[in-house]
Parts: sequence; C-alpha cells; structure tokens
Amino acid sequence: MKLIYLIAIFSCLLVGCAKEEPVSADCTESVLINHQMVAYTGQQIDCSFFIELYQYRNKQWFLLGNHCADMISYPFDCDGKLLCDDEASFRCEDFYENAERLRIVGISN
Repeated sequence: MKLIYLIAIFSCLLVGCAKEEPVSADCTESVLINHQMVAYTGQQIDCSFFIELYQYRNKQWFLLGNHCADMISYPFDCDGKLLCDDEASFRCEDFYENAERLRIVGISN
C-alpha cells in the first residue's frame, strides 16, 4: 500500500515539474498601438505590413512582416527591445529554430 502512495506522489511530482511556465503578460494591444496597426481578424494581407506573435522562452516576441517588401526583421519584445544584436547573433539563430509561431496579431490600416 505504501508503494502505491509513493508511486502516486512521485507521479504527481513529475507531472508538476514538467509543466511549462505560462507566457508573460499579454502586451499585444500596446505593440499594435505603437506600430499604428489594428488587430488582425482575417483581413486580406496582400502587401500590407503585419505583426506576428511568437512565444520564445516563455515570453512574447513579435516580428514585423510584409510579403511584398524585401526586408530584414528582428524579433522584439513588449518594450520594443530587439532580441538580436551584433554581439548576440546566436540568440537569433536559437529564436528561429525554437520559437513557436502563434498567429498574426496586427495589420497596418
């Protein structure tokens, strides 16, 4: 009987440790305001600028995109701070390999 209790407790501990931490607080609306965009609700994108939301290391990151513009875009956080810079290009590589793309959140009006 004690063995069953030990197995149950051990299982609960394993499940508890395997839980992923929640993503940081949502700041999508402020990012859209700062970039003068509206929420994306399925509008035709065509050549409009848009912002995609990613989750990386339990934090929100955003990427600016445009299907018609030849541009380089770096992930930025809620405060506009860039993830990548000349001294930390490895962070960009890790982002592009491991970040989870969630959805398009904004589009230019």
